[in-house]
Amino acid sequence: MSPLLRKTAAHWGEQAGVAAIGMGRNWFEVPAVQRRINQLVSGDPAIGMYEWFAKRILATGQSLPLERSLTLGCGSGELERGLHRIGFARQFEGVDIASQAVNMAIAALEGLDSADIRYTVSDINRICLPEHAYDVIFCPMSAHHFSELERIFKQVHQALKPGGLFVLNEYIGPNRFQWPPHQTAIIHALLSSLPERWIKTSDGGLRRSYRPPTAEEVVAVDPSEAVRSADILHLLSAEFAITTIKGYGGNLLHGFFDHIGMNFVEECEETESMLATLFAIEDWGLRHQVFAHDFALIIAQRPADVQASPGFYVPGWPDNLHSIYTQFDASQQAVRWLESVVQDQGKSLMARESDIDTWRKQHDASQEAIDWLKSQILQRESEQAALKSEMQALRQTLSWRITAPLRALRRLI
Repeated sequence: MSPLLRKTAAHWGEQAGVAAIGMGRNWFEVPAVQRRINQLVSGDPAIGMYEWFAKRILATGQSLPLERSLTLGCGSGELERGLHRIGFARQFEGVDIASQAVNMAIAALEGLDSADIRYTVSDINRICLPEHAYDVIFCPMSAHHFSELERIFKQVHQALKPGGLFVLNEYIGPNRFQWPPHQTAIIHALLSSLPERWIKTSDGGLRRSYRPPTAEEVVAVDPSEAVRSADILHLLSAEFAITTIKGYGGNLLHGFFDHIGMNFVEECEETESMLATLFAIEDWGLRHQVFAHDFALIIAQRPADVQASPGFYVPGWPDNLHSIYTQFDASQQAVRWLESVVQDQGKSLMARESDIDTWRKQHDASQEAIDWLKSQILQRESEQAALKSEMQALRQTLSWRITAPLRALRRLI
């Protein structure tokens, strides 16, 4: 294994099994974002994409379980175990380059005695698959790590049984996360405009700005990260008939929620209002083609199975790929519109904070007045005590006694 592959394997070995919905470390871990993705893919916020896919198979008249399923880039095996629980297939196979992740997947099979799930450590770029062996092949957020896409897609094509399906849940945005300036400018505008409570990081800092990673920084963490992500749909359409694309955005939310997603996990009216605003901003950008979907669920079939040539068979695609990345005027318009939305939202949210600040100031002023009055009372009491002491001392003097008749006469007059 080359040094770069070892680095990739080590990185994903360390990441295996770490993700957890509700933790909020990134956009996938925010429960409301998961419901949004479900809605965009399945049409129901309570139905996940793979459950939807299983129901879709049943709706075509096929029955479950299927005979054999393969996952390219299985990680620690969450997908296979989840599909096993719903009776999706009789036999599952998973392949991943990260041995640590595969070991975790194997260890997690304890207690699943009835499950026929097998795992292999392998470099998927060099994989050789048996012919006509699988009913379905999955790439769960893995294809954007493959450099040899052409070879892999040909292997998948010949490995699918007649009628088999190739299912990819993928990042399909710019290579190495090199997003266009107007897209990152919108994320920056959001972060720099929101009240502090929304941009607190887990280490106690504040994320007031957004700087996208350079390609070199991405490679330094994982040499395989988004290596050819922008080529996936084009190359897939050269080998398969793409029959379904369910885009679910991510253009803003992906970058926005990094390190601050935990602030959006609590389900309350204020959080729901802020999330609705963020979702609306991304939806606006997608609807007006300010940017294209960075993430999508894709279903591809062998062209012979649908009596068609390789290509797109989804309305709006591939036109959807050609967003207005290079149109400066549209970018400026998007940023101006966003700034107005953020300002309005910020005013609304900050009004409550302003009311609280006003109350605090009034409270502080009242407390200061009370403290001043108390000090005045203490001062008067001290002065009275001093006068009383002086009077008592005066009454003991000779002059006080001598002048006593004069004071009595004065009272009579």
